[in-house]
Amino acid sequence: MDTHFVQKRYVDPRSRMIGPRHMRSSPIVAAAAGLCRYSTAADTASAMQRSSPPRVRNLIGGEFVESQSDASIDVINPATQEVVSRVPLTTNEEFRAAVAAAKHAFPSWRNTPVTSRQRIMLKLQELIRRDIDKLALNITTEQGKTLKDAQGDVFRGLEVVEHACGMASLQMGEFVSNVAHGIDTYSVREPLGVCAGICPFNFPAMIPLWMFPVAVTSGNTFVLKPSEKDPGASMMLAELAMEAGLPDGVLNIVHGTHDVVDNICDDEDIKAISFVGSNRAGMHIYGRAAAKGKRVQSNMGAKNHAVIMPDASPDATLNALVAAGFGAAGQRCMALSTVVFVGDSKPWVDELIEHAKALKVSAGVEPGADLGPVISREAKERICRLIQSGLESGARLVLDGRNIVVPGYEDGNFVGPTIIADVKNSMECYEEEIFGPVLLCMQADSLDEAIKIVNQNKYGNGASIFTTSGVAARKFQNEIEAGQASTMTSVPFLSIHSHYFIPINQCRCSVNPKAPAHLPLPPPDSITSPSNPLVKHCVKLRLSSSYRRSHASALLVGLTPIREFTRFRDTAAEEECEPLIECLFVLDGSDALDNAARVVRVSPTVMKKLSGLQTIESIEAAAAVVRIPKSFRNVEETDDCGGWFRTPHRILVLDGIQDPGNLGTLLRSAMAFGWDGAFLLPGCCDPFNDKALRAARGASFQLRIVSGDWAHLDSLRNRFRMAMMAGHPDNGEGPKVARSLSRELASSLSEKPLCLVLGSEGGGLSGESVRACELVSIPMAGEFESLNVSVAGGIFLFMLQPHRG
Repeated sequence: MDTHFVQKRYVDPRSRMIGPRHMRSSPIVAAAAGLCRYSTAADTASAMQRSSPPRVRNLIGGEFVESQSDASIDVINPATQEVVSRVPLTTNEEFRAAVAAAKHAFPSWRNTPVTSRQRIMLKLQELIRRDIDKLALNITTEQGKTLKDAQGDVFRGLEVVEHACGMASLQMGEFVSNVAHGIDTYSVREPLGVCAGICPFNFPAMIPLWMFPVAVTSGNTFVLKPSEKDPGASMMLAELAMEAGLPDGVLNIVHGTHDVVDNICDDEDIKAISFVGSNRAGMHIYGRAAAKGKRVQSNMGAKNHAVIMPDASPDATLNALVAAGFGAAGQRCMALSTVVFVGDSKPWVDELIEHAKALKVSAGVEPGADLGPVISREAKERICRLIQSGLESGARLVLDGRNIVVPGYEDGNFVGPTIIADVKNSMECYEEEIFGPVLLCMQADSLDEAIKIVNQNKYGNGASIFTTSGVAARKFQNEIEAGQASTMTSVPFLSIHSHYFIPINQCRCSVNPKAPAHLPLPPPDSITSPSNPLVKHCVKLRLSSSYRRSHASALLVGLTPIREFTRFRDTAAEEECEPLIECLFVLDGSDALDNAARVVRVSPTVMKKLSGLQTIESIEAAAAVVRIPKSFRNVEETDDCGGWFRTPHRILVLDGIQDPGNLGTLLRSAMAFGWDGAFLLPGCCDPFNDKALRAARGASFQLRIVSGDWAHLDSLRNRFRMAMMAGHPDNGEGPKVARSLSRELASSLSEKPLCLVLGSEGGGLSGESVRACELVSIPMAGEFESLNVSVAGGIFLFMLQPHRG
């Protein structure tokens, strides 16, 4: 590893003296000073070869500090039993130092403009994408899940970072004028102060990313306690957060077990706590912290049910049950643990056994592995004990995975897919959360009885129904008492955390090709309640990229973009008319547009919920559910680039554009100036994101958009002999000299196919873009900062627009 130092000036909160600080990027150099930027996945292979496993450090006040505690816990690879690293049991003094650093950082951080905090999150998501493979390898090494599941772990957390990038609007308060004579009322959202997070082992990246990005972007500072079983991902994420520009003390990490947890609950300077984990720990934390006056989120145990009706689609249902029940070795809060068959269960169970037997159990790093080991020997022993208790209570073990041996990993904590039939709700295996690859099968005579079984269980996390009957689906949705209820009617798609099984791609824009072709429920004529299921569906379409992918639909907000979309459909060629307005929401009493499949009139409260608009007094208050067009393509390795664009004469290439407003504006400009399409390289935000759609004003549905990587772009360039040009500020920096954009340059390129590459405002062009493209800058008189990417992009797109005869 190269050794280098970067000097910068800083104010030490302990000494208040100003002086230079070395930002150590090398563990070797940092170890000499007792400080280090280190995570257990920095070099997994070399870590395994060391005679003594590395010791994980605390993060306190911007420095990775060696704990003075003599006590530590081994972090063990569950597939091999090798010690990956050692986690210290943080001392009380070190814990207080971490809280003090967070408290010291809070005043200046809360006064940092929210746009500055957002920019750090924008940079953080870029860095997470860059290092997603390293993070996934660390998760697999420490936690055991397959590399594919580990990438999903990071990806789900990344979506929360993206959500935090919109904090400026999320933090908006409310204002009501003249609530009484001469009295206005308003609310302001303010940060609390020092917050803390206590994380479980099963999602080492996702759950820390649930916690600290939203907290710190809101203006809070944070103390994170990762699971002592797999802390490496949290340490890597902390390194990336600091690289993104997060100031010292805003994020701190301490390690340990119940003593540190109790300290978090008791410390008077910590104002709020978020916890995800077991019931026992969650109840303890909630009670102890609430007694101290803290705000507490406590997300605890789960027992998720699926109700299978006799008319359910066999192949789709069986595939979904196997994926949801055994994926990630059953170690997730939304894993399917219980199947309730309405009617005869034997044919279902027999087929379920055959599907489960086809799964490959192996170490997560092995190609083709479907599920890896469970986290520890103790976890395996508990799973096996609960399986045995079911047998002793009269259940039938129809598939036994307890004694599985994986060649080459004989010491691993493996439990194969296990299916227990004839389970009763009085059995311990049903009453307790097993948290392993074990599927319990129950039987009910009717849908009413199945719903009663689900509602009587003390856990109410999630429940699904598989049926082709709209009547049964509606009944289930109305009567089930689980926190997340979902229906699967005619498409092979399970919506209990179904996004875990969607293929992960670096660009977040892929669409599920098997997504439902219509709305999940027929739209009514009018809606007055914001809790209506269709409203919830639309809000998810607006807020969640994974939900949009899974349903191949987006929510278009605002009358102007909706009108542009309908005008495009009226004038487009027949093959372009695939995207439809499935449902148009207008305020009760307003005029509806033509070409809407169904008009639903809604109350002002519902429109605010649907649109996310603070005020709906303008005529812009409208929303439409629109199918994502087939012209949007997430390319695969075997795709023929010849069919991506009709005439690839002018293609806009976006390189890591993360701001949805900039991306939407650039797509709109490309459409306005007659460009043939857009190519999104990894790192770009979703073009069907709510903010991107508003900025694009319908262009996302009109312009052909392709999402791929540089290998795909190279194939397009070579096939059509396209010139590669990239916008770049003329600042004299970089390995190449940039040419000036001019009419003469544009004229010389008028007949030549061209790809124009534009980079993000914060990160600029990627190294690959700089190497592959000729750099072009916009000449400006005098010394000015570079233009905003959407402004500069508009100039490039106008100057280089195609001249069509």
